[in-house]
Amino acid sequence: MGICFIAHERRETAATTYLVPAVVLLMPALFLGEVPTLSMLIGATLCLVGVFITRVCPTPSRS
Repeated sequence: MGICFIAHERRETAATTYLVPAVVLLMPALFLGEVPTLSMLIGATLCLVGVFITRVCPTPSRS
């Protein structure tokens, strides 16, 4: 039971780590008035889609 909990925590932590690029893109835009480039927006979008997929899609059960 404890191993499953640890594995679940690691997966959640790994998923939220990918939010960092989107936050790093947003903060300078909001506070410093920087304009994000197209490649920055595409990268942040890919990170957010990855987090969404790992959070919403069920993981296949191991049997």
